[in-house]
Amino acid sequence: MRYRDSIMISNSLLYVTVLTAVSGTLISHGVSAETQRSPVELPPFVITGHRDMGPSVNRLDMEAVKQSASGELGDALSEVPGVSGVRRGACGAESVIRGQGWERVAVQVDGLPLYGACPARMDPPLVYVSKHAAESVSVEKGLPSVTWGPGGTAGRVLVSPHYVRDASAKAGVESALGVSTDTARDGYDAHAELKSGSDTVSARATVDVSEGHDYRSANGVRVPAHAQEHGASLSLGLKPTSRSQLWTTLQYHRGEDVNYPALPMDTREMESTILNGRYQVDLDKGGLERIELKLGYASVDHLMDNRDKSNRGKLHASTRSEARSIAATALGEWRLGEQTGLTVGVDANHAERDAMRTRIMIASGMRFQDHMWPEPEQDAAGLFGEVRFSPRSDWTFRLGSRVDVASSDASAADAAVRLGPGIAPTTVRDAYVRFNGSDAADDSVTDVMLAGNVVALWQATDAFQLYTSLGRVTRAPNLTERYFAYAPAPGGYQVGNPALDPEAKHEVDVGFEYNAERLRLACSLFAARVEDYIYNSVVDRFDVNGDGTPDRIRGFENLDATFMGGELSGDLNVASGLTLPFSVAYVRGRNETDNRDLPEIPPLDLRLAVRLFGTTGEHRWWSEFGARYADSQNHVDPLFPEDATPDFSVFHLRAGVKLAERVELTLGVENLFDNDYHEHLTREAMLGTGDLAKGSEIPEPGRYLHASVRTTF
Repeated sequence: MRYRDSIMISNSLLYVTVLTAVSGTLISHGVSAETQRSPVELPPFVITGHRDMGPSVNRLDMEAVKQSASGELGDALSEVPGVSGVRRGACGAESVIRGQGWERVAVQVDGLPLYGACPARMDPPLVYVSKHAAESVSVEKGLPSVTWGPGGTAGRVLVSPHYVRDASAKAGVESALGVSTDTARDGYDAHAELKSGSDTVSARATVDVSEGHDYRSANGVRVPAHAQEHGASLSLGLKPTSRSQLWTTLQYHRGEDVNYPALPMDTREMESTILNGRYQVDLDKGGLERIELKLGYASVDHLMDNRDKSNRGKLHASTRSEARSIAATALGEWRLGEQTGLTVGVDANHAERDAMRTRIMIASGMRFQDHMWPEPEQDAAGLFGEVRFSPRSDWTFRLGSRVDVASSDASAADAAVRLGPGIAPTTVRDAYVRFNGSDAADDSVTDVMLAGNVVALWQATDAFQLYTSLGRVTRAPNLTERYFAYAPAPGGYQVGNPALDPEAKHEVDVGFEYNAERLRLACSLFAARVEDYIYNSVVDRFDVNGDGTPDRIRGFENLDATFMGGELSGDLNVASGLTLPFSVAYVRGRNETDNRDLPEIPPLDLRLAVRLFGTTGEHRWWSEFGARYADSQNHVDPLFPEDATPDFSVFHLRAGVKLAERVELTLGVENLFDNDYHEHLTREAMLGTGDLAKGSEIPEPGRYLHASVRTTF
């Protein structure tokens, strides 16, 4: 058993074009006097800062998300400056925060780490959390509070499923029905919600169902994009006493026949169950103010096959896989003085995965089984402490540290594998050694990791807040990076590396927030160095399948990497009922070990909109014309492999109105000028499918309409 302790922005110009002309047209229609007397803001997305010593935490407006064109939470998160998404199909955007993705972005449902069950990342965790079931969703881009758990060297997504009844809510049952549709995929998303409660009970139940079909790009290219999904959730909260609260939630999700043109297989079935419980009690004993206990469990099952792929005539392939996770947290909060608080706690979690692929060669009838995840498991426990204090009314500090111990192993590491035709069968463990060296023979690994940070916040004036933070975040290698068995994978073959060291990110952030009547601004700049960054690369080449062409063998190695960039967002209040929201985000990632760019880094992203809102008669309304410009991305890693992508601009027109006291309608046109474009982080087509040729870029939909209606009663 081994113990380990563990810039510049390019000269791109903002593509504004017709915004000025359109804003002039909108203004010329005027804003009514009644609008001026009753300003109402109903923007499609409002992301506000979390004031509890977390200036880099952004919280989604869930009511706006539920009525938007974004089908999944991953889509909605991509609206946050500094957050992007890797796509392998129309569904399942995997969040990338400041240039880092995969499980570096920790997804937590009330403290429970959530994992997908597909080795090829068809199902990043957020696909299993319905936007209709989530009570709140926040994204942490900077240095997190140590009380939020281990990992997350890129950042984390925090989902709360617990419904809390508003104290002003009327007695009885409240209901809501909603449906949205779009012309891109001829799709729909319908949901229903029931809420009820009293002074001591809060109850909420939801059901949702959605379906989408293939879409066409602006140039008429048909892209496979079929998906059927449905789910349900239940949240129950109780107040046993005036000082204690208990919540429990259950979420269920199922998807069928989901297309992924960037992968060699599609999802046939995926199913998840997520259970969370929380108990907290407020005290006043010896300075102890609060005790909180949390427990969570998630079960995910996944089946994929190549039934609809172009290679079906030569090969039948299917993979059944699963992921399980369980987590618990206990913490206490003490008041040490009038302006000083202490939080101390422990957390623990367990994760396990398993995946078996079956391949049948049609011509020969030969049958192969690949144990892609050889039953790996990881157990982790952490101890943390955090102090918050304010020595003066305008200064606040947060200091925290944690130590984590993670033990990992693969119980099926001695399962048989075959490296290729004519090569004698060997074991998963021998394949680890062949591609990674003798240190990879030991699959039982324990990592000891230290993390901590300090945050300082200065409230210079009522409107201006300045902050800086410095710290270290650590992450143990995930079960794919360490234990993926030698097996076919997108782009060739892949093998894990048990000898990997944990990642350790050292980061400094500086930024400010300015909130005045006419202007709101939020700016954040960061620089980070990641020691032992886990890099997915080509570690060998040889002819595996006997076709005379060398195949890529992908593996994982540690190297040093740096990231620099920042985000600026704001909202200019031009006049009563007229605002100009905007944002810009940029990141540069470098492989310092090999002196080249890192792969899958999003380009410079700029957004600007003209937004009108007001009241006409009894109807509240808003409208928005907006543009997004993504710069070309030439800082790529050709050895990943990865291609440069051109810049593009895309426009939208959206509007909403509250027709009656309980009916809201939202309409929109996306890709207004029918531009043909593709995202840098969308992977290329793996096989010929639809109108896509093997290796071609996957375009986004052409111009399409969407509409949603929601009623409460």
